[in-house]
Amino acid sequence: MSYAKNIAMQFEFVQKMWANSPNFPKSDGGTVHGHDPVIGQHQGAGFVNLKQNDGSFKRIPESGGFAQWVTTTAGEYFFSPSISALKNV
Repeated sequence: MSYAKNIAMQFEFVQKMWANSPNFPKSDGGTVHGHDPVIGQHQGAGFVNLKQNDGSFKRIPESGGFAQWVTTTAGEYFFSPSISALKNV
């Protein structure tokens, strides 16, 4: 569960634009990291660049040792009134 003040920047945005984006985050050197290996949804033929202790990156297939840890099955939006609104009820 999470709370966000902007509905356009909630879970769907984070999942699509961050976790499943092969181009996020951009590094200073222009390295493309691949999708998030933990919460990203595996697409099959992708890759992940893992940062090594020496600062270099090691490119591995997205299935290279990473099982699908998180499976998104559903999502809902719920209204949660503020405490001040509840005090006025």
